Amino acid sequence: LARAYEAALGAAQTAARPAATPTPTYTAEIAARGGDALYQAQTAPAAGQVREEYARAGQWLKQPN
Repeated sequence: LARAYEAALGAAQTAARPAATPTPTYTAEIAARGGDALYQAQTAPAAGQVREEYARAGQWLKQPN
């Protein structure tokens, strides 16, 4: 029973994996402008500032006894 379960589980996990996505074909204009690089993030968003009224969010107002 355990072997049948493991075999069925392995088959289900293999079937559930998404198929490999083919590489897109770009027009000559898009390829000249950079192709995939146009659609990939180049930098992470800049860290924002926390507003003063939210700076202590999640902290105790006073320590519990």
